[in-house]
Amino acid sequence: MLERLLGFDLVQQRTPAGLPARDLRAPGLRLRCEDARGTARATGLERPRARRSARARGRRPEAALQPGFWVKDGEYFALALDTDGRQVDALTSNNGHLLWSGIVDKSKAQALADHLVGPRLFSGWGVRTLAEGEGRYNPIGYHVGTVWPFDNSFVAWGLRRYGFKEEAAKVAAGILDAAAFFDGRLPEAFGGYERSATKYPVQYPTACSPQAWSTGAPLLLLRTMLGLEPEGEHLVIDPALPTTIGRLELLDIPGRWGRIDAFGRGRIDIDGHAGVQRRRKTTPRRRTR
Repeated sequence: MLERLLGFDLVQQRTPAGLPARDLRAPGLRLRCEDARGTARATGLERPRARRSARARGRRPEAALQPGFWVKDGEYFALALDTDGRQVDALTSNNGHLLWSGIVDKSKAQALADHLVGPRLFSGWGVRTLAEGEGRYNPIGYHVGTVWPFDNSFVAWGLRRYGFKEEAAKVAAGILDAAAFFDGRLPEAFGGYERSATKYPVQYPTACSPQAWSTGAPLLLLRTMLGLEPEGEHLVIDPALPTTIGRLELLDIPGRWGRIDAFGRGRIDIDGHAGVQRRRKTTPRRRTR
């Protein structure tokens, strides 16, 4: 996302003396790669000689994220720091990437969740790359206001990872609703216009469709809505589905637990007309073969 933003403070509309030297995403991405090794171990896909994770080495994950990124008055993480350590203080969907990585201190997670599903970032169809109201916001600009399905799948899982099940379901529902307007084939990106203003997701003129990133997004959204998480020899299943989904089944999930079926029913009213309805936990059914 920095490709179109280098050299600009998007809130104050000034050009810093130095280009951004430290990208917000880098520490989280490194940590997430280490976490992926843990998932690989749980599913039997671990590669030989995999490195130990930061947690195994006794380091706190959030310690890898420099405090200079935190925008105190806005309660979110800046996009980058320039060579002088000054913040590029735009509010972006990258905050959701940090939740996905697990690098955020829990004391800051609620503020990030509020931003991600708040009106500046969430269009009703999904989370915008750049928040409405920022200096270079453009709802049809590739990095500066459009909605990227793969980006939103990361955001949704990040919210779910920190316990924000209803917020995650809201993001998932928006993206899946948008998919219906694209005949089930999610494009690379689409416009960040407010849902109530357009009634349909506005096409991005040069978006790739099909596109590999977007093709993978529904798979992570499935995991998010069903709450699938490997834990040692077991697979935790804790569904949190929007009411628009109805019923969801994912059968024969393989791993060290053998094969398990996951089921969930839509119990979260994302529109809020009847309030958020809490779900009953679903007990997984184990298959033996």
